[in-house]
Amino acid sequence: MVLLDDDGTMIRVAQDGTEQVLNDDEWFCPHHVDDHEFYAARRRGGTWSVGRFRRDGTEVQVYPTAGATSSCVLPMGDHLAWWGKFEDGDQIDVWVTDLDGGSPVVVAGREDCSEIVSDTFDSLLVYSRACADPDDSATIVVDVASGQETRVGPNSGGARFSPDGRRVAMTVPTADDGADVQVVGVDGSGGTIAIPDAQWPAWVPLGGQQ
Repeated sequence: MVLLDDDGTMIRVAQDGTEQVLNDDEWFCPHHVDDHEFYAARRRGGTWSVGRFRRDGTEVQVYPTAGATSSCVLPMGDHLAWWGKFEDGDQIDVWVTDLDGGSPVVVAGREDCSEIVSDTFDSLLVYSRACADPDDSATIVVDVASGQETRVGPNSGGARFSPDGRRVAMTVPTADDGADVQVVGVDGSGGTIAIPDAQWPAWVPLGGQQ
């Protein structure tokens, strides 16, 4: 099992009740593949990379990050989504890398905005966009396969796809500085308040329904 250390960076591997420090690298946002491998962002010295690694920390496949510092990764079907920034700026962009190789592609890199991926589902990803101009801030669903981009709500960290990938649950602010959980279709339709006075949604099965 892959675990994060208390500082949120060093990955340890627990096996038979023991813990093994992988190496002196720093690791971020590990995602379990199977009992032997995981995806993660890795910083080795001053060099960042994203990739697939074995439980002992050795590389299975490392993908280029186009010179950007990477802060986190999320697998999405045949792609790997990650976000980061260049050393000379504060803007955070979202990139997608084909797992079969090739150069990463920017899918969210609006000037004067920072974007962070909240969740993925097959070829879809949902990200939050925080901009200097509040009117430009939003939660956006992107279909990487088609390139279609749909604004589904206000800027909301922690948006989550439903298990069937047809809807998104997100936190939306209220006029009294509170928050509700809203559910909206990935095409922007709907937009009903599912849970008032709540935030940070998660989908769970309930009586055979989602």
